[in-house]
Amino acid sequence: MDNASGIDGDHYEKLRFAYESEEENRGYLVGFQYNYGGNAKKPERLLDNLRGRWDYEEEWKETEDEHGLTYYGYTIEDIEGYQSYIFMGYKVSSQEAPQAMEFLYISSCVDEKSESCQMDLAEEEAYILQWVKSIQFSGTRSDGGETDGE
Repeated sequence: MDNASGIDGDHYEKLRFAYESEEENRGYLVGFQYNYGGNAKKPERLLDNLRGRWDYEEEWKETEDEHGLTYYGYTIEDIEGYQSYIFMGYKVSSQEAPQAMEFLYISSCVDEKSESCQMDLAEEEAYILQWVKSIQFSGTRSDGGETDGE
């Protein structure tokens, strides 16, 4: 994919990938962007950006694990004639080091007319939350030193 990854010094790093399986009749587009410093300290700013990008009008859901607090939501949208589930959100590190991870997960059927085109919103939500909960922040400073829980 064009522009599938990028890095800006110590401020952010992003990764996107897509997967399509005709056998499963599923297509996925997944993106993660790690933020250190500036934007990581302002989750409301990035959540507003996601809200605007995806016309998301609901309240953000919240879930917490030992590694941080996650704000997320979803919308169902028609993209090029295919109904897609779009999950978006932002996980903020529970460590003092200003770290966060923005995520986007889009799931859709490859062939909507096929009888095998059935997606379960609850299953998709559980799947992406499993991924997000597995994110652990290193606590490493941009100079390579450890934060030691500061």
